[in-house]
Amino acid sequence: MLINTRVENLPQFQTVTYRKLHRNAVRLDAVIWLIIVSVAITALTIVYYFTDLIASENAVFVIITLTALMLILFSMSLYSYKFKGYALREFDIIYKSGIFWQKKIILPFNRIQHLESTRGPLERKFGLATLCLFSAGGLTADLTIFGLEEKHCNEIRQLLLDKIQKEQDYNND
Repeated sequence: MLINTRVENLPQFQTVTYRKLHRNAVRLDAVIWLIIVSVAITALTIVYYFTDLIASENAVFVIITLTALMLILFSMSLYSYKFKGYALREFDIIYKSGIFWQKKIILPFNRIQHLESTRGPLERKFGLATLCLFSAGGLTADLTIFGLEEKHCNEIRQLLLDKIQKEQDYNND
C-alpha cells in the first residue's frame, strides 16, 4: 500500500534573491547583434545590387521593414537581461530568464553529472565565460548560464565540483 507523507519546509524558489549577469554580457550581446545586423544588411545590399530579385519600388520597404524588425529584436534581447539571473542555494542552482514567457530552471546539485565552462573569442575580450551544467541522460546542457564574469564562473564551477564530490563521497560511504 502506498502512503503519501507530507513534506514540510520545502525551499521556496519564489522568494530567492537572484544575482544578475555581469554588465559586460549586455555589451557582448550588443556586439553580436551588431555583427548579425551588419551581415544581414550586407547580404541584402549584395542581393539588391547584383540581382533584380527585389524590385526597386519594394527595395526600400523591404530594407526598412527588416531593419525595424532587427531593431525590435535587438531591443528585446538587451531588455531581457533585466529578467535573467541565477541563485546558488544549499542543494541546487536556479536560473531564470524570459520577458513574456518566464522560465525558471532548478537543477539539484546531486543531479549534475558533468559541468564545463567555455569562453569564445568575444567572451574572452569582454572577460566573460559561460557555465554549462549537464545532468544524466542528456546530450545537451540542462542549464547554461551565459554572461558570467570569468573569475566568478570559475568560482561557481569549483564550488559545484566540491559539492558534487562531497555528495559522491557521502553516497559511497
